[in-house]
Amino acid sequence: MESRRLFNLRLALVLGVELLAIQTGMFLNRYSLMEGIGWVGLFSWFLIGGALVGGIAFGALLTEWLPERTDGRPPGFFEKILPQLPWAFALLVALIDSYFYFPRM
Repeated sequence: MESRRLFNLRLALVLGVELLAIQTGMFLNRYSLMEGIGWVGLFSWFLIGGALVGGIAFGALLTEWLPERTDGRPPGFFEKILPQLPWAFALLVALIDSYFYFPRM
């Protein structure tokens, strides 16, 4: 049970880091567009893209951190979908944020 709690904490931290990176990137991108500062926009896209690419690495780490099953059953749906969770979360957050940060003019 303790290993499952530690895994859930790691999962929350991974998703929190991705959310923070994407939010910061979107904010910096909007700031660079409003103020006309190009290098800030470039840095913001490195943050956003890095969060998306980092989601793939986080998925691999989460697969390694997943506690072993003790009951001998085959892996369930959550264990099978786990490697895709971080990058899908990051992509969904980036899509939602782009709607709110960059409204149609």
